[in-house]
Order: sequence, then C-alpha cells, then structure tokens
Amino acid sequence: MSDTRTKEQREADWWAKWWEEDYTWDGLAKKPLEGWVVANDLLRVEDADRIYGRPLPEMPASFDYEWYKSASLQDYWRADPLTGRLRSDAELSHELVVAPNQPVFHIIHLPFDYEDGSPTAKQPDEHSGLLKEILCLRLRAATETKWSGDGYFAPISGADGRAAFRGAVLFTSVRHPDGQNCELSVDFTQTFFLGAAYFDSETFSGVASFQKAFFSEYATFGLARFRSQAFFSWAVFFGEADFSQATFEGEVEISGQFFGDANFSNAKFSRVTSISARFSGDANFSDSSFAKDADFDHCELSGKADFDGAAFSGVANFRSTSFSKGVSFCFAQFQDAAWFVAAPEKSVVTFGGPADFSNAIFEGAAQFDGAVFKSRINFDTTIFRRFADFARVQLPETEAGWRGGFDGALFEATLDARGIDAKGVSLFEGARFDRGVMLERIDERDERKAHKDALDLACRAADREVALRALESGALKLKQAMDAEKDYAREQRFHRLELRARRKLKATSPTEKAFSIAYLVFARYGGSIAMPAGWLVAAIAVFAGVFWSIERGKGEDGASPERASVVLPLDHDLVQAMRYSLSRVFPLGTWDDSDEPVRVVVDESKRFGTPEEEQEEDMGEELRDCSFRERLVAAGGCRPDSVNFVIEDAEGKAVLGEDGKPAEDLARLELHRTFIAMLSTLQTVFAGALYFLLGLAVRRKFQIS
Repeated sequence: MSDTRTKEQREADWWAKWWEEDYTWDGLAKKPLEGWVVANDLLRVEDADRIYGRPLPEMPASFDYEWYKSASLQDYWRADPLTGRLRSDAELSHELVVAPNQPVFHIIHLPFDYEDGSPTAKQPDEHSGLLKEILCLRLRAATETKWSGDGYFAPISGADGRAAFRGAVLFTSVRHPDGQNCELSVDFTQTFFLGAAYFDSETFSGVASFQKAFFSEYATFGLARFRSQAFFSWAVFFGEADFSQATFEGEVEISGQFFGDANFSNAKFSRVTSISARFSGDANFSDSSFAKDADFDHCELSGKADFDGAAFSGVANFRSTSFSKGVSFCFAQFQDAAWFVAAPEKSVVTFGGPADFSNAIFEGAAQFDGAVFKSRINFDTTIFRRFADFARVQLPETEAGWRGGFDGALFEATLDARGIDAKGVSLFEGARFDRGVMLERIDERDERKAHKDALDLACRAADREVALRALESGALKLKQAMDAEKDYAREQRFHRLELRARRKLKATSPTEKAFSIAYLVFARYGGSIAMPAGWLVAAIAVFAGVFWSIERGKGEDGASPERASVVLPLDHDLVQAMRYSLSRVFPLGTWDDSDEPVRVVVDESKRFGTPEEEQEEDMGEELRDCSFRERLVAAGGCRPDSVNFVIEDAEGKAVLGEDGKPAEDLARLELHRTFIAMLSTLQTVFAGALYFLLGLAVRRKFQIS
C-alpha cells in the first residue's frame, strides 16, 4: 500500500523515532562505540595501541592497561580530538547544554525543540561556528573503517574510525577542513540536516552511512565518489536530491522517501544496488549504469521515471514496482534478466502512466508476467533476444493504449502472450516473431466474440482508419506466427479477423469488399466445412427448380404441355430437372439424361382421324423421343407449338414457318439457348468455387499437407 502521509507527518514521525533512540547525554553512554575501549583515561582502539586523535601509538603494544571498559558514544565526545584524553562534564561545559527540567544534551545532538515542544537554545547564529569547529576536528581525526563483508550488518574489521555523527542535529553539512583532496570517513546515521546539504564532489572512504538521515532541503551528492558501501536506508529527502554522475564503488542501499525530484543521471553503480524508495517527485536514472544486480523491488515512483539509456549488466529487478505517472526505458540495455513481475506476497508491477521501452534491448529474459498497464504501451523497435514473458498482463482500458505496442519489436525467442485479452490483437501490429507466440487456449466461440469486440473498438475509435489498420496488421502478424507453428486452426481465426478488418477500411475497393463478403457468406473465410457443403446442396436444388420452371413455362400461352404422370411420387419433369442440375455439378457419373425419353399424352382417338389430326398425332409421336435437356434448350423437333422457327433446308436456305413469319423467332431461340447455357455455366462455376472452398476448409481443419 502506498504511503499517503504528508511531509509534516513524515517529519513528526521521524522526530518521534529520533526521541525513541535517546540521544541525550545520558543516552549516549548506552550506545557502544564499536572497536574502542577506555583505558588509563584514554580512548583507545581495542587490542591495539592507537589513541584517538593520534596516528602513532603512545605506548608499546605490550603495555598492560591498569583497567579498561568498552567505549560508548559519550566517551567519543568526551575524548579530546587531539590527545584522546577523556574530559569531565566541567571541561565540556561549553559543549553541553543544560536546561531546567530538561535532559542534558551535547550541542551536536541538541534538537530545536524538546520532547514537550518547548524550544531549545540551539540557534544558527549562536551555535553554527561552534558546531563547525567541533565537527571539523572530528573529521580530521577520523580514519577509514574496514569491514569484513558486504552489507550494512557486516562486522567491522577493527575499530570504527568514522566521525561518529549518529543522531546529530545539524544546520547544514560540513566539509573536510583540509579540502576535497581529503576523504570523508563519517557516520551520518539518523542525522538531521536543517539546511541544504552539500556533498558534491566529495569522496567517502569506508562505509558511508546516511541511514535514517533527514534532509530538510536540497541535498547534493553530484560527482561524489563512494569508495565503499553507501547506505541511505529509510532516509528522508524533503527537497531535491542530486546524485548525478556519482560513483558508487561498493554496495548501495537506498530506501525511504524522496519528496522532491531525485536525479541519478549518469551515476555509476559498480556493485549490487538496492533501491526500494518512494519517489514523490520525478526520478531520473537516465544513462546510469549498473555493473551488478540492480534491485528496485517494491519501489514506488509517483512522478515521472526516466531510465533512458540506462545500462543494466546484472539482473534488473523491478518486482512489485509501481510507476504512477509513466516511465521511459528508451534505448536502455538489459544484459541479464529483467524482472517486472510481482514479488512473493506483494503487489504486481503497475504502469499507471505511459510505459515507453522503445529501442530497448533485452539480452536476457524479459519478465512482465501479470504486469498492469493502465496507459500507453510502447515497445517500438525493442529487441528481445531471449524469452519474453507477457503472460496475463493487463492491457489499458482504451484500445489506443495498446494499439501498436509492439510495432517494429523483434522477438528472437518465444513470446509468451497467454492470458492477454484476445481483443488486444492490435498490440502486435508490426511485430516480428522468430520463434513463435504462445497464446491461451480458449474456446473458438469465445475467441470469435473477443475478435468481434476488437473490431467494434477499432470502428468506434476517433482515428478509425488507423485503428483498423493496426488491427489488420496485428492479425496478420499473429496469423503468420500461428502458421509457422503449424497451428492452422488458430491461423485461420486470425486470417478471418484480418479480412474483416480490411473490409471495414474505407480505402478498400468495393470489388474487394464484395468478394470478402462472399467469402464470409459462403465459407466463413475458409474456416467452415458445413457452409460450402450446405451451399452446394442448396445450389443444386435452386438451379433444378429454375430449370424446371423454365421448361414448364414454354407451352402455349405459357401453359405447360399436358403430359402423362409417371410412376413416381414426384413430378417426372422435376426429377429430370434435378438430374440435369446434378449433371452440371457432378460432370462425372450417370446424371446426364440426354438419351432418356419423356412420355407424353397422345389422344388415341385421333390416331386414325383426318390428315390434320394425323399430323397432330405425328407431332405427338415426335415429342415422345425428346429428353428434358433437349426440350429445355428447344432443340430439334422438341419445339413448343407456340413458337415459329426458321429452319434451313439442305442448301442452307431459310424456310418460313407455318404462319409465314420469318427469322425473328430464330433470334429468340438463340437468346433462349444462350441464356440456358449461361445459367448452366454459372452453376458449374459456382459449384467449382464451392468445391474449392470445401477442400480448403477440409485441408485446414485436418491439417492435410
């Protein structure tokens, strides 16, 4: 949970903890000074002859102490910084502050207000000179401290030679009296800096501890050099903190609160770095370099975070980190694994503002599993050389937030995109996949609905055409990835979405849109076996009905010629029309009925009648041998009585019809024949297209190569 306390509350809490530590004069006697003893009224290094304030031993190493005890922080201030002799309270009267009904304080630890709220006598004009004098003497007497291991709790090897300013209450920082050529060996644990603290260009020897320190105003460590460990654990920076171009040669631990902007640009971290602070202002780590692991575990960045050009040689750990107002990792380099995942029993990584990783390079595994993106995602032209895990990431609420998020990104290894909402297809616009994509196995119906939602989102976007093109491109990239993995079913789904998005584009030609719609209606973009098969059956029935209607409608005055019923439950001509329709769809087989006669009704009473009647009877006998196809195209003697035809004789001359009308009826016949031929050809072509779509669907469904 984010810390919502105000600056005033933070300061009050800090002072409450400071009082708990008890930095009164009596309280200092309870705080050990590690590695020191008091012997013969002198402050000495344990098991050595060094006397505080003197570089050389006063006595031989074999000197036997009359008595000794472990030194305390009070002994440190009692010791004369030049001789190491412990002074009495009377001798320290100018450094001790005594007030009625109040505890005694050394001037270095005297706060501005007593615990009951009453003001103390500590004033900048009266005590700044005295404080500076005391502090400078201690800085000059300090020596480098050796540690037997890494980390703040590692034991000291020998004595703590740092200037022991723990719990000090200072008006400002203090410089080494001998200039910047001298290194600072100092302990500022739980120190309060009322004014600006200037440590720029300083060199810190040994462990530099600013643990629990409080900086009321501007604090600068620009160009500072930390030759050993640097600890800023639970430190509070009320003003701007500047660590630009600082060099950290040992381990670094930075936590606490930065209320102002924090600048670590061009900083160099040579060892393991742990930064888990809360940044209320902007945090700038641009062009910084981390030679070892960088741990930003559970870091809260409420302002803008800038990691442009940062170089992470070790593991970059941003587990459970929160970026509230956006973060930029443009041109950042991750040589090892990068973790943007939830730490155990902690919250997930949250990108509240735009997340810009454009042109970044991930040489190791990139882990974004479960990350929450609430604003714009940008991994343009980012290179992922190892496994990239984006499983179960939460996309922004608006389509524009993820559109083209991987545009130009190169995935040289596998991308795990399982759990990403299927409607976020446009996220993959312009992406390049060398080793495939892992997607969640969901029901096809659910995925189809999600793709429809994606299409609706793109159509409702303010920049509709751009959104649709992004969706089309994203579907194309995923289609290609699925094809490379031989996942033809998934490939077909993304192909379907690609065509649908393209059909919605205004720039798509009407012809392409028409064919796209036809492809959808007749085959669901090649993904359905039942649809082309169903259309094929329907086409056979529909064309059979059309042919039957045409043939039946050619009698006199539009009436059908009277024919005898056949021994079938259906109309004989309808059956023959169905057979003819099947012959256009199945050219191989016995469906063609060209040689099969059709029985007609002949009036037997007219068989021996007048010549005219016999002529009619002969015409009936002539129709007896006509097939359905011949009658359909009005060929030979299978002519309706209501039409006069021009027939050529042996010499090719036209012979007039019975009514003397010449060749205009021939044109009608030719038009009729042409129409029947075109209709039959249309059925054959349509059936061929359905055959192709049916075969394509079967091939894709059963992965037939």
